[in-house]
Amino acid sequence: MTKRSPMDDVVFRALSDPTRRRILDLLRERPRTTGELTEQFEQSRFGVMKHLGVLEEAQLITVRREGRRRFNHLNAVPLREIYERWLGRYQEFWSTSLLRLRDSLGSAAEQHTEHPMSSFHSFEINQQIDFDASPEAVWNALTSDIHNWWAYRVGDTADAKVSLDARLDGVFEERWGDGDGVIWGRVVDVRRGKRLRLKGSLGMSGAGSNDYMYELEAIGDNKTRLTLTHHAIGYKDAETAQNYEKGWQGLFAHLTAWLADGTVAEPMLAGKE
Repeated sequence: MTKRSPMDDVVFRALSDPTRRRILDLLRERPRTTGELTEQFEQSRFGVMKHLGVLEEAQLITVRREGRRRFNHLNAVPLREIYERWLGRYQEFWSTSLLRLRDSLGSAAEQHTEHPMSSFHSFEINQQIDFDASPEAVWNALTSDIHNWWAYRVGDTADAKVSLDARLDGVFEERWGDGDGVIWGRVVDVRRGKRLRLKGSLGMSGAGSNDYMYELEAIGDNKTRLTLTHHAIGYKDAETAQNYEKGWQGLFAHLTAWLADGTVAEPMLAGKE
C-alpha cells in the first residue's frame, strides 16, 4: 500500500483549485511576475496573491525578488514525487506509450507545415526540494558522493565516473577509458555547506552556456532545503529547457534515494536508454 505523506495533502489541496492549476500552466511556459499573473484572471491582485501563497506553501512555486518585482517560478519536483509515489511502475508503460502515440500523431499533422529557422534561446530553471538530512550530509552528497546519484554520463562505457572538486576553480568532470573525459563545469563560487555555483557545458555539446547554483538552508532538526537556480543561454532548440527541467527532477529523485537509504543510481550512458 502506498504510504501517504503529510506533504501530499498540502500539494493535493493546492492542485484542487482550477485557478491555481491555471497559474501553474502559465508558469510552465516561463517565470512571471505577480502583476503579469493578475492580468490573466478576473480577480484582484490580493486574490491572486492568496493563490500564490498556497502554491508556495506546497512548494509548487519558488519566488525570486528583483527590487519591488516578484518573479514566480514553477517548481515541478513535488509533482514528480507524487507521480512516482502514487502512479507506480505498473502504469509507466501504458502512460508512456499513449504519450508517444499522441506525440506521433501531432508530428504527422505538422509534417507539411513550414517552420522558421531556430534561433538561440535562453532560459532559467528554479527548483526546490526538502531532504530529511542535515546540511552537511546534503553538501557531502552534492560534492564528494556525486558519483553515487548523478546518473547521467556523456561517456558510453560502464567505467565512466563523475567527480566534483568543491573548491574555487575546482572541476566537475567525467572520466573514462585511458584519459578520455569531459568537463561538466567549473566552480566559480563556493561557500562550504551553504552555496555551490558552477559554470560550464553541463554535459551538452554545442554553443550553449550554463550557470547553475545550489543553495542549502537548514529548515529544522536534520532537515535541509535545497534551491537550484539554473541560467542558460545560446541553445538553438527551444525544448532544451524542458529537457533540463526533467533532467534535474530525475537527478533530485536519485539524490533523495541516496540520502534516504544509500541507493546508488544506475548510470545512464550516452546513446542508451
